Amino acid sequence: MTVLRFDSLDAVRCLAGEDHEVAYVPAAARAVLERFDERSAHYTLVPLPDAAAPADESGRIWAARIRDAVTGSPWHGPSLEASVRGVDAGQAAARPIAGAHTIWELVLHAAAWAAIVTERVQGRDPQVTH
Repeated sequence: MTVLRFDSLDAVRCLAGEDHEVAYVPAAARAVLERFDERSAHYTLVPLPDAAAPADESGRIWAARIRDAVTGSPWHGPSLEASVRGVDAGQAAARPIAGAHTIWELVLHAAAWAAIVTERVQGRDPQVTH
């Protein structure tokens, strides 16, 4: 697997062309690869909360609980990461129930609020948009 990071979808299009879901595989790579996917998957990366950043013990505990809920072993069941493991981009973007949120939207929402709560326990007042 090859992972490339871009600042925007426009940057992806600059490399891959207008149909950015067609896999960009240079000729030299095609010559040596046994196989490769014809289509590429795109994901939005959300930074994980930093449990070490808060100065006080209460903040460190809260940040650790948030991190556990996202990627660890929380008390309430599987983490967000474990819950979506194995879900591909098509499944995450699907909207089988009209008007309901997609898995992708729910994960972005949870990650954004994890970051907001982490900022707050670090003593900052993040701007929340709706």
